[in-house]
This record gives sequence, structure tokens and C-alpha cells, in this order.
Amino acid sequence: MLVNVVVDVPIKQSDKGFTYLVPAVFQNIIAPGVRVIVPFGKKQVEGIVLDKNNAINEDIKLDAIKPISKVIDPDPVLSNEHLQLGKWMAERYFTRTINAWQTMLPAGIKTTEQKLIKSTIGLEEIDDFILTAIEKEILTYVAFEKQVKLTQILDKYPAAESAIAELKQKQYITEVSAFAIQAKPKTLKYIKWSCGNDIKSVLQSLGNAKKQIQIAQLVYEAHKNNAVGIAAIDLEKQLGPSRQSITSLKDKGIIDIVEMECFRTPARGLDDLGDTVRPDLTQEQKDCLQEISKGIANQTSDVFLLHGVTGSGKTEVYMQAIHQVVEQGLQAIVLVPEISLTPQMVDRFKGFFGNKVAVMHSRLSRGERYDEWRRIKSADASVVIGARSAIFAPCSNLGIIIIDEEHEGSYKQEETPRYDAREIAFYRSKWHKCPIVLGSATPSIESYYYAQNHKYKLLSLKERVFKQAMPKMHVVDMKKELKNNNYSIFSQELQDELQQVFTSYHQSILFINRRGHSNFVMCRACGEVSYCPYCNISLTYHKIDQRLQCHYCNYHQHELKICPKCKSDEMHLHGIGTEKIELELNKILPDARVLRMDVDTTKKKGAHQRILEEFKAGKADILIGTQMVAKGLDFPNVALVGVISADVALNLPDFRATERTFQLITQVGGRAGRHQVAGKVIVQSHNPDHYSIKHAINYEYELFYTREISLRKQLGYPPFSRLIYCTFSHTQEETARLFAQKFSFIMKKECGQNASAIYLLGPNKAVLSKIKNRYRYSLIIKYAAWGEASKILRTALSVIENEVYKNNVIITIDVNPQMLL
Repeated sequence: MLVNVVVDVPIKQSDKGFTYLVPAVFQNIIAPGVRVIVPFGKKQVEGIVLDKNNAINEDIKLDAIKPISKVIDPDPVLSNEHLQLGKWMAERYFTRTINAWQTMLPAGIKTTEQKLIKSTIGLEEIDDFILTAIEKEILTYVAFEKQVKLTQILDKYPAAESAIAELKQKQYITEVSAFAIQAKPKTLKYIKWSCGNDIKSVLQSLGNAKKQIQIAQLVYEAHKNNAVGIAAIDLEKQLGPSRQSITSLKDKGIIDIVEMECFRTPARGLDDLGDTVRPDLTQEQKDCLQEISKGIANQTSDVFLLHGVTGSGKTEVYMQAIHQVVEQGLQAIVLVPEISLTPQMVDRFKGFFGNKVAVMHSRLSRGERYDEWRRIKSADASVVIGARSAIFAPCSNLGIIIIDEEHEGSYKQEETPRYDAREIAFYRSKWHKCPIVLGSATPSIESYYYAQNHKYKLLSLKERVFKQAMPKMHVVDMKKELKNNNYSIFSQELQDELQQVFTSYHQSILFINRRGHSNFVMCRACGEVSYCPYCNISLTYHKIDQRLQCHYCNYHQHELKICPKCKSDEMHLHGIGTEKIELELNKILPDARVLRMDVDTTKKKGAHQRILEEFKAGKADILIGTQMVAKGLDFPNVALVGVISADVALNLPDFRATERTFQLITQVGGRAGRHQVAGKVIVQSHNPDHYSIKHAINYEYELFYTREISLRKQLGYPPFSRLIYCTFSHTQEETARLFAQKFSFIMKKECGQNASAIYLLGPNKAVLSKIKNRYRYSLIIKYAAWGEASKILRTALSVIENEVYKNNVIITIDVNPQMLL
């Protein structure tokens, strides 16, 4: 039997796969989607079986075909759907197929390569050779152990590298590669009853052994209730240290001790949850659910855009639709844009679906991701909730896909492969013939355009569930505050409202999409700004660490007190971040309990959940946060939301800047007044008359859309075109610029007579013109037809690829970019 294996080697030909012979020992387990170890050149590398060929052509010279060395998986880790999806992703996102496939697998199931050192001679032979002291010591160590990890040798003998190289050259040792799965199944010791049903005789035989009697009674009760047994760890929690007593009972034949697998479950148990009774749906919710139900019943790949105001009950519609799917024995995927939204969403879904809910996101441990992946693959879990990568969940029978807050840019991955989870969802929807629901209070301009033009089906929820009024929004002109001698980051109105809400025992949320204390540090004497030496970015000041930090390459340095240029002591902090808001807030409300939620405070596992639970439980009066707090969260006692600066997103050089500003204001404002407490939103801006802000504070989505879609049409931006964003980077700026220009010239030449197929903007210096010591130039490609544009782009890449490789130029291709930086 022969198989076609796609190997994990960074060469162009690897996508086509290489033919390998399957030894007889592997022929019963080999299948498409299984990972294998194969020889490639002088190395052993990992690969994935794409397909197999049982019939061997007589013309094939089997002697020239290398055999597979090892099969990693007893069962395929990638289904046929995922194999085909990976090939599609490679074409769509200009990446290698193996990269796309590896993106689909959870961290725990991925393999790590270990270098092993083996001795070729026996211990008794070592004295026969002329060796240095260190060589003899290493060889003796390896020969005694038979084989040793290279890392162990280097840890034991720090200066061993040259000695190892010498021993390898003399052929006294060999180096081999071993591949192991990172996570292993977790097992627990269970105590099982094994002594018939005569419990009285057993207890009498134990005499006065009180601890043994207690254990026997508990294990027997579990046996009577048809339980598999009692976990030893649970037994010891109840009775204290019991190892000796358990051993004695085992020796007497009363119990058995067995190892059983125990899944690591990241979601909390049902006993932590509230009321699981489903609320009555509003008429609007029933109408929306009815339309989605038709798509489920008809097994169509329809796309529904659920446009509902904040607090209108979109999540309840999701759950009722998923309930129909689960009742049919199908599975569902629910995507959320932020990891911070996962705990709250999981709580609600666990209340409905119990242990059928699985969670997938990057903050889980490798073991948890491994176990959740296996639960989904075996269909033990029916409902998958997670961030972007959850779209690859190994569901074999999907009935619906939900994308909550569908407008969010975080569904687009910024690292290779630069996939869009929404596009992956469309692919999987067509494969499984199941509907997609895109939910948002502020749909993306593209999605709403498609709904208006009947590519998507528009569903609307125009009222909040409890008929509460939308929170009143008011914009404050910060230029006027300055004229009135208010130099605080809080307007007078916001200060007054914060005080009033605090004294009335309600809660507030303060939002700014910028972490740290200050954006940059500048010398007042000479104007010198502290920049990252590796990026063209000003350093952000973090007061807690008292250091300046680059948020792109993580370079950091101590806080500057003296200007490095003019030596004055006039270094001044500028700008606002979450840290500064927290410090200033303590001055005006010193008794208020404050929580901060940003990347810096949520680094530890479980930090998102802890902060949200504390705030919901009323253990804090004010929550300060970045976009983590801007959407999807539901806190009954929040009466006030303050947007510290609406201009942060508005001033970005990106055609989606106004759209993001509108969305952020609307979304974060929607956190106020969601239940019985009346809500108010104060938006601070230096540009209060901008149409995105004016429409947002008046909840005028349709008016904003009408104006924005008109501008997009005039400028030819999506949805009236599609974009590809290319960047060219190099350690020398001139080299980056020349290759960007050369590539642009080749693209234009390849267009030939079909000049309308693409439209090029640039090349120009990228907005972020230097990152991690590499200069960047960018080229924007506008196109209408994917087939023609991708063909031209691939041809241009093939023309220039050899030069790119020789000159160490990195070309990045971002299809359907969410940020043009």
C-alpha cells in the first residue's frame, strides 16, 4: 500500500505530498487524516496522510520508495471535511496546507520533537577508546541509560556540545528524533467493590478497623447504585488520609483499585449555576426563531443576520435554535469574539444543556483543550462555545453555527494562516448543509449590505426583552471642558454621574481601548519622544511596573526621568490608558472599589472569569476596561457607562475607523440599564459632531449605514470590492521598498489586457513602518473577482519568490484584512 503524505517541511512542493510505502504492521490503522513520521532527506519529519492507494502500479519501483517510520494516531485526527477545508484554506489564504491543518488541532494533541542520543557501543568497551574526560563521562552516561534526551545531557554537562559532536563524528553515539503528543489522558484511581453482596459479613470481618469499615460502606453504596466506583481522591477528601486502609482492603480482596480516565473540564459544574428554567420568548424572538427553525428543518446553508439592539435577547434565540438541533442528535458551534465573553456565555448554556457543552479557547491548558477536543470528536459534547479557533471543532454532524457579535475584527487571525472564522463558517455550513446565524446590535457594513440585497436573510429584534428604554446617551465636548479649566480626564458631567451612581449603590463601567498609563513620554524642553528601538512605535508607560514598553515586540526599559537627547528633566507623560484612569478615579472617588480588565490584568488563567464574577457579585463599584468590557456582558446593576475617549478608534488611518467608532460606542453603551436599573451613557470626545458619534448616541444604525455605504461606494471599498493587503519587510528599508515596487510592477504586467481585474494602491510605507527591526512597505489590492485576482497574485509571487528567498524579504498576504496597518 502507498500513501500520499503532506510533510511539515517549508518548501513549495510539500503541498503536493510525497509518496511513501506503508509497512504491513501499519496497514490496518493507516487512513487519511492520520499523522505519521516519515524520512525526508536525512531527517525524520511529521506529516499528515492525504490519501492512500491500495492498488500499486507495476511501473512503480518500490525499492525507491521510503517506508513510513511511525504512525502517531490510532484514529484520524482530521476528518475528510477538515482535510478538504485545509486545502481550500491554503488556496484562499496563501499558506501551506500543513499549516492550515495544524491550525485546526488543539495544542494538547500536537507533537513535540525530542532529540535522543543513543550509544552504539557497550559500557565494557568504553575503556578501549581514547577519549577526553568529558567525552568519556558523557559516553558512559548514555551507554548506561541506553538512550538519553539531548536536553538532559546539556543540562547535566553545560559545555557538552563540542564533545557530543566529536562522539557523533567518531560514531560512538547516534542522534534520533522522537515525536510525542504534548498532552496525555488524565487518569484517576477508582476504588471498586469486589466482594459480592454480603456486606454484613465483610463488615464483621473487619473487626474494629474503623477507617476500613467506613471505606467499605461508601464503596459498597456506590456499587449498589451502579456507579463505577469512588475516586480515591474523593474518598480521602471525605475521610482524610486513607492509603494504608485502602491497601489493606485490596489485600483482603474486598475492593479493587483501577485506573480510569477522567476528562479535564474547564467549564464549571451545574451546581454553580442559577435558574435553568427557560423564559417566555417575546413575539419578536418567536418570529426570528421560526425563520431559523425553517433553515434547520430544510437543511439549508442559509445565512441569517440577527440584528437586535443590546439587551434584546439574541442569546435566548441562539439557545432555543440550538436546542432544536441537539434534540435531533446534531451538534452546534457558538463563536464569541473575546475570551472574556466565554465564561458568561458558558454559564448560560450550561444551565440549558448541562454537560453537553464544551469550551475551546487559547487560555485553556493543553490538557483541557485535548480533552474538550476529544469530547467533541466523540459527540459526547453537542454544543461548542469558544473564540475564533473553535470554528475548527471536530463536529461530524453540524446542525447550526452561531457567530455572536459578528462585526468584530477579532474573528480574523493576524498570524499565519490569516484565516477569517466567518469564511470558515460559510465553508462548513455548505459542507454540513446547516444554517448560520450572525448576531449583532451593530452589524458590519458588509453584512447589512448583503442582508439588504437578499444574500443574507435579515431578522430583527428592535426592543429589549423587558421593554426597558435604551440608556440615554450624551456626548461631552472635551474642548469645552478645557476652556472651562477642567484639565481632568473626566468631564465634570462624568464626575458628577460617577459620584451619584456610587452613592446610590449602583455600578459603573469606564471604557477606553488603550491599556497602560500613558501613550508616550515626551521631553517638554526639546520635543524628544521615547520610541522603541526596534519598532516605529512610541513606548507606552506602565506605572505599575514603572517602565516603558512596546506593545508590538515587548521591548521595555526603565522609566525615563532625564531626556536622553537634551539631558533636561522635563520628561512628561501624555495620553490616557486604563492604568491612568484607575489612578485618577481613586482621587475623585477614594472609597470606590475598582476593578481593571485589560491584557495586563488577565494574563493568568481564570482571570477573566474572576474579574467578571467579582463585578457581577457586587464586590466592586466600578469596572475599567478595554474592548473586553465593550460587548456581550450582562450586569444587572450597571447604571452608568463612560466612554473616556471616543476618538481613539476614530483617528486611525483605516476606512473602517468610523464604523468601529460607531460600533464601540453602541456596544459599550448597551452594558447600561439592561434590567431594572435605568441606564445612562456619557461619551467624551474632541470631535462630538462627527456623524459616527452623533448617530451612535441616538441609536441610529440605519442612518449611519446609509451614509457609510454611500461613502464606501464612492471610494470603491468593501462591499463594493474585496481587498488583499500585502506587506514587504526587510532589515534594510531600501530593500523593502524596492521589492514592494518590483512586485507592484509585476502585478501590473500580469494584468496585461485585463487591467480592470485589480486596482493597486501603493506601494507606500506601512502605517506601522517598522516592527521588530524590520521595515515595512504595503500594497493594497482591490478586486472584484477572486479567481482572476488570485491567479495574478500567485503568478507574481512565483516570479519573485527566488529573489525574495535569497534576500531574506518577507512578503505577507492578508486576504480580506480587518486592519490596514
